[in-house]
Amino acid sequence: MNLPFQWKVAFGILATVLIGLSLSSWLTLRIVRRGWPDALPASVQTDLLLAFGTALLIAMGVGIGIARRLTRPLSEMTQLAKHLATGGLGHRIRSAPPDEVGQLGDVLNQITDQLQAKIHEVSEDRAQLLAMLTAMVEGVMVLDSKGQVLLINPALERMFGLHSQPARGRPYWELIRHPDLNDLTARVLERRTGQTGELSLALSGRTLRVEVSVAGGRREHEACVVLVFHDITDLRRLETVRKDFVANVSHELRTPLTSIKGYVEALLDGGKDDPETMAKFLDIILRQSNRLNLILDDLLQLSQIESGVALFKRDLVSPGNVVERSLAIIQPLADKKGHRMHLEVAEGLPGVIGDEDRLVQVLTNLLDNAVKYTPDGGTITVRLQALEPTPGAEVGSIELSVADTGIGIPEGDRPRVFERFYRVDKARSRELGGTGLGLAIVKHIVEQHDGQVWVEGNQPAGSRFVVRLPAARPGQLTAPQTNLANNR
Repeated sequence: MNLPFQWKVAFGILATVLIGLSLSSWLTLRIVRRGWPDALPASVQTDLLLAFGTALLIAMGVGIGIARRLTRPLSEMTQLAKHLATGGLGHRIRSAPPDEVGQLGDVLNQITDQLQAKIHEVSEDRAQLLAMLTAMVEGVMVLDSKGQVLLINPALERMFGLHSQPARGRPYWELIRHPDLNDLTARVLERRTGQTGELSLALSGRTLRVEVSVAGGRREHEACVVLVFHDITDLRRLETVRKDFVANVSHELRTPLTSIKGYVEALLDGGKDDPETMAKFLDIILRQSNRLNLILDDLLQLSQIESGVALFKRDLVSPGNVVERSLAIIQPLADKKGHRMHLEVAEGLPGVIGDEDRLVQVLTNLLDNAVKYTPDGGTITVRLQALEPTPGAEVGSIELSVADTGIGIPEGDRPRVFERFYRVDKARSRELGGTGLGLAIVKHIVEQHDGQVWVEGNQPAGSRFVVRLPAARPGQLTAPQTNLANNR
């Protein structure tokens, strides 16, 4: 029979008392029987039984009390141990007597306090580590000495699409199947020396730089190797853009400079002796010098806009005024080529918040391109209209489009026409005097106005450039109206 410990102690004490009482009763009886050799009187027997019973009850009470007093701290220690085994750290020993048992209880309380403090510290450190790993844009993977995954962070899950796969405990080569990465990691696990490599992911088109470091653990389930993945796709793209930009600038500047140098040398070699030849050469030199100035001016302007140095006004602008001012600049060029300017301007248009001079520059550039790349006698359509707010938007927008009947832009080239120095037909563009920077400037100005610009095909031929700007918010004054007439 499995009795509680305190009952075992109580029964032990009670047995000891009973043995003592039995011996005392036996001795008492022997002494009493000497006075009554034949038989004990009934009254004496009753007194003896009563005394024995009373002593027995007192012994039982005292034994149980002593047992409870002795075993209460031990019971609390047992409960404390059970709580610790299940992770409960809030239990303490309350009734510790001032003896060895009490000292043991105090020590157990101190151990529990220290354990609770240590677990709290470890939990805080773990929470901070997880917060840092979660916030990192770099992907992190931790491996043990056998190459099994101990931890990966959300950034790595996004990089390799591991959201639906359990990672912990799996070999790294099952999660990321990349031969270069597998070879790099295997070398580090074998040699225990850090390595750095660069990976290209064919599926996503991303470029990653991975640093594989030794963490020091040598046993299973200990951190042995840490892999940190840096997404350098944008960095590589910017490096490519920079290289292309330098190459394009060099080429664009070299062309007029070579021409100027050639004609200057021709003049020095005797061309200056013929007034007609000298005038012709000087005219070419002047035109090439002007072209250099245009390129440098556009480069400076584009650099200022991109770097945020250029200042943009925040006025209420009438879209009609922008169209009217731009047409006044372009109309002589259109008339010279016999183009028909077709206007479709809605009435009661709201204004836009921005810099009117910059917006005139945008439309003038688009109209200038339309005039240049449309054969003589073509039609250029300028449409200005208001659009209703899209779902979730507070205000509508103003859409300004320029469509022509010119040579058009192949569909494959349309996404790149807003890049610096990109030309669909390089020879024709230089012949018409373009710098290759106009549409790049247009894009940056429109983006500074929180707008969008794109190009699409025009039917039956030509191109259609579209600029969409957010309309002024309700409560702002309506933009002043103009006297633009449709269908010029």
